Amino acid sequence: MSTLTDAFMEWDLSRGEEKKTGDSDEMIDGSISIKVVDLYREYDTVILTLSTDEFVAVALVRQGFLPCAPFQPSVVITVSAMEVYHTAYWRCPQFTIQPFVKMLCDLHAVAFQPYLLQQFSICYDLYVDLLNAVDSRVRTALGRDTPNWRALNACPSCTYKLEGEKPLRFAMLGTMDGNDSLKRVEKRESEIIDDDGGARPGTRWTSGRKRQLNMINDMSAKAWGIFDETGIFVCLCRHGFVLLVTDMVCSRELAKYPLAIVEQLLDLYRDDLGIGYNVGCKFGTTVLRSPLGERARALRFSSLVGLFHGHAHQRLCQILFLATYVLGIGLEDLKGCEHFFSGSNALATAIRHTSRFHRHQAITTYMKYKDRFDTFQNLSSFLCNNYRQALDILQERPILEDSMKQLEIQDESVFDSWLKEEEEYLAKLSKEPPQETLEMEYFTALLEMYTLQASVDEAADTWTVVTADTVDKQTHRTETARRHLLEKRDNALKTVQILEAHLETQRWEIGCAKWLENEKRVKMRTYQRAIDNLERLVISRIFELTKMNMSHTGYKMRKHIGKALQTRSQAIR
Repeated sequence: MSTLTDAFMEWDLSRGEEKKTGDSDEMIDGSISIKVVDLYREYDTVILTLSTDEFVAVALVRQGFLPCAPFQPSVVITVSAMEVYHTAYWRCPQFTIQPFVKMLCDLHAVAFQPYLLQQFSICYDLYVDLLNAVDSRVRTALGRDTPNWRALNACPSCTYKLEGEKPLRFAMLGTMDGNDSLKRVEKRESEIIDDDGGARPGTRWTSGRKRQLNMINDMSAKAWGIFDETGIFVCLCRHGFVLLVTDMVCSRELAKYPLAIVEQLLDLYRDDLGIGYNVGCKFGTTVLRSPLGERARALRFSSLVGLFHGHAHQRLCQILFLATYVLGIGLEDLKGCEHFFSGSNALATAIRHTSRFHRHQAITTYMKYKDRFDTFQNLSSFLCNNYRQALDILQERPILEDSMKQLEIQDESVFDSWLKEEEEYLAKLSKEPPQETLEMEYFTALLEMYTLQASVDEAADTWTVVTADTVDKQTHRTETARRHLLEKRDNALKTVQILEAHLETQRWEIGCAKWLENEKRVKMRTYQRAIDNLERLVISRIFELTKMNMSHTGYKMRKHIGKALQTRSQAIR
């Protein structure tokens, strides 16, 4: 690969210059006839090989051709044509090899053949390897080949510190999340039939590994069992540069992936990190209870919740972890992963059935391309827009001051005290007070007992008209119903007596002060739980509508979501 890289760099250096014709006859070792595929034409030519060329491929690459075979290639593709596809692919990841090869066939007026895809794929792999080799040499020449250099210098704004720069509450802000769009279908080998007719598994060991996975249920195990890599878990800085990425293998988004990311972040960036995560509230507890807990406390690691996930969390959770209320976040929403995934999801169709190597190649090359040509180029605009937004907010300060005067608020510290009071109040309401809960249970049991006693009295006072033919059957039915009512009344009475002993109170009469107070509490609790359930149904409906209208959602999935929406709509009504 080293000699191919030398030949590629030699060709790239002389690109655009006149071809040298001064090679002595002694250096010419031979020639080969080969077919050349360019962007707009294909032609046959003769390539001269030199005695210094270690392989035929070296001679071809030195003249700007990419061979489809290492030793005896019959077809080569020009580097210029490969550059066009490479650039177009990363601007539109849906534009895979197959449509480009078919486009070349149409331009050249030849019939498409499946083997052309294999030839082009080999040449493309060689081209990407050459680019990576050149990039590696450049990094070595610049002294950037040390371990973790890229991660430590990924973002100029986050990783570069100025002399005399004042420390901030968060030395670095980032966001992390998992995405299952870039999953890959596992390619299993067929079973091998023994001589005795019994089947034995292939040589791959993944089936045994899958049996050890602790899936939620059989349905999810079957659904996710067809995938080898089930997605990626990425960590971005606040400006959108990729810091770390890991594969999710044979599982959904589990806690082990963000824990692995956090361990690396603590090793690389150390103090005062703030990382946004959809479930940052619970994940923060997970980190503190894990073996990373002591390091996380010592380095003041903070697990936060992105701005747009506030509706999915309780109010107390929002006050403690939501980016809106955490001091030092500023204008950041900590939702950069969603923007990143909106672009990377376009790779899904290209890598779903590819090999592990080509999947990694596509994902890593896309991230490099995005960081270099999108995120870095937009960095100045990003910072400038944030600065303008901050100035606009500062210009509205007189409005805040006028509102404070009208409300007779003396100091801005009042807002912090209000937030602290709300936090303390909600912390007390994290569960219902035991005394009030017991009184409401007693009221409910007492109401049930009074209701059953009224039913017993009504059954005793009810006259039933019977005839000689129905007297036995009707008497038996009436006595059975009365006995059941008495048994229910006695059970309710026992419950009431037990609760009275716990409360140490006399029996409440209908209409007394305690009765009316707890009647109001029970009605309010029923109402609040109904509202919570309604909110849950509405949010679920919104999420399902989003998925239903999302591109690349299959017909069966759309029908399934549609039926679920009809059922949910009836529940909401």
